[in-house]
Amino acid sequence: MKILTTVLAFLTALFAATPIAQAADLPESRLKEIVAEAKSWQGTPYRYSGDSRNGIDCSHFVYSIYSKALPGFDYRIAREYLSDQSFTEATPPAAGDLIVFPGYRGASDHVGIVTDPQALKFIGAQTSTGVAETSFAAKSYWGKRPYRVMHLKKIPEKPAVKLPVVLPEHHPEKELVLPSRR
Repeated sequence: MKILTTVLAFLTALFAATPIAQAADLPESRLKEIVAEAKSWQGTPYRYSGDSRNGIDCSHFVYSIYSKALPGFDYRIAREYLSDQSFTEATPPAAGDLIVFPGYRGASDHVGIVTDPQALKFIGAQTSTGVAETSFAAKSYWGKRPYRVMHLKKIPEKPAVKLPVVLPEHHPEKELVLPSRR
């Protein structure tokens, strides 16, 4: 019984001292890279289904930023972040987290990237402004809409690239799987 009590005390102390994971344990430098890359898109016009600096929509904007920082990151439409098991609700928000506005009163879903959690700011591709940093504070346009902040809890793995390998016995049907180099 004394051993069990000691083990439980040890485990309790261990888990109490374990920091809460934020943004999938991404290094702060990677989070700053995500925010800096997002801000570099400011002024890009909004284009429905657009996926380049010539014009972009909110889902493609988030995908473009995250996939550059995290090779293997898959494209999702705004509402899919709310049910995707790679994300979890974030409280409080952190720079680099996603902010998702579910469709509301006939409005479309929307997604952006939190840039300044203290000032309640995010950047996204809005129909009225194109890519711009804006507020989600209570009295702002976006702050009046329901939203959820999501952070990445699972870093995507780089997709594997299959290369043909010729073995000494000349078996061309055998393949070697190597990680991609994007």
